[in-house]
Amino acid sequence: MCLTHSPSIPDNLYKYKGAKEMDFEMFKDIIKRFKAALGCCFIGNGEPLLCKDLFKMIEYAHKHKMYTQIFTNGLILDKFIDKIIHSPLNSINISVNSIEPEDFKRITGLDSSIFEKIITNAKALINARNRIGSKLGISATIITDRYNYKMIPQMTDFAQDMGLDYIGFCNILPSSAPGYSAKERCLFADDEEAYNFLKSLQVENRKIKVELPVLLDRNNSRVCRDSFISMSIDGNGDVNGCERQLLNSQGNGKYYDKDIFNNAHFCKLRSMFLNSKIPLLEPCRLCYNNSVFKIEEVNKLSLTPYKSPLLLIIFIWILYIGWTYYSRLFEIIASEILGDISRFKQVCRWIIFRF
Repeated sequence: MCLTHSPSIPDNLYKYKGAKEMDFEMFKDIIKRFKAALGCCFIGNGEPLLCKDLFKMIEYAHKHKMYTQIFTNGLILDKFIDKIIHSPLNSINISVNSIEPEDFKRITGLDSSIFEKIITNAKALINARNRIGSKLGISATIITDRYNYKMIPQMTDFAQDMGLDYIGFCNILPSSAPGYSAKERCLFADDEEAYNFLKSLQVENRKIKVELPVLLDRNNSRVCRDSFISMSIDGNGDVNGCERQLLNSQGNGKYYDKDIFNNAHFCKLRSMFLNSKIPLLEPCRLCYNNSVFKIEEVNKLSLTPYKSPLLLIIFIWILYIGWTYYSRLFEIIASEILGDISRFKQVCRWIIFRF
């Protein structure tokens, strides 16, 4: 849940300022300029399904052999089910945000009656997909915080019974606004109760694919790689190197600028994640995408079939740490030998269209 563009959040340096709706001509121009991109995602400051050219864009991206994905709030999903299941769309994610009307209201601030509409629409889409044998992937996300994380087993049952392919639990993105601070709402890795509860969940045995919430790291990890592989573009042509949060994009450059993916904005972000001496931006400090505490990765150690002697445990742990951090280690070594590798040219592989 991104609070940087919510009406309930006061204006601030990072708050998204809005943009016009992207048209089909701009979309085609973007695809032509970033031919190396492997996929595109339709998400953003509004509801993607309201974009009049959305399905033309999906067709166009598909013809260019790109993976396509939509993130929707699900409220008007019922009006587009037939178009969705007969389009070449690869996957759609529905922001369910809860399994109970009252908790939905607490999380979103919206009337609880909306929850029932979203669930009904999601079930209708799943049934229509199954009826024609479409390969469309249907997933959902639920915002997780200190007040509802112990409901994850019930939430997983709910999602599995719906027939979803995947359910993702997202640690809430905090804000300085009252009631939304990290201290009040977020799950941290040093919260022993939350950590142990999540670690005890056996989600790998589920029929549905489950992604548990990533716990936040108070030590300012620098593992986010969004700015190295992806670029967000809105209807004004403004770009941003953050894929997870809808942040202010004004002044970062336009998608049609020369070598835009390696301009000052992107190089600054990459330097920040490679050099611990450069302070992290406020939104990055407490973002789940910038934390190493992913429960599924931690649990891989406990799933080993061996009744491990001490040396085997140490060996597996070293392999795990090496696998998790090998890219970071390479970057550090390369930085020492070659200088600031954030200046190395990168190629955009994923485009986030902000509608």
